[in-house]
Amino acid sequence: MYIGMYKLVWKEEFDEDGLLDTNEWEYYSGCPHPEGGELENYMIESINNSFVKDGKLYIRAIKEETEA
Repeated sequence: MYIGMYKLVWKEEFDEDGLLDTNEWEYYSGCPHPEGGELENYMIESINNSFVKDGKLYIRAIKEETEA
């Protein structure tokens, strides 16, 4: 399928409510680059931080205290 001059090679319809389809998406956990002083910490697969509802992907940032 082409859109203008671009060929569509992948799309996600988000047609099932709940957690993301792990055949198409990947979850990361932990801090990806602690040596760079990054303060974010990725969470494991959880309905609390990412989910699909009514055909839309919701991603929620949650501030939590963690041990340094």
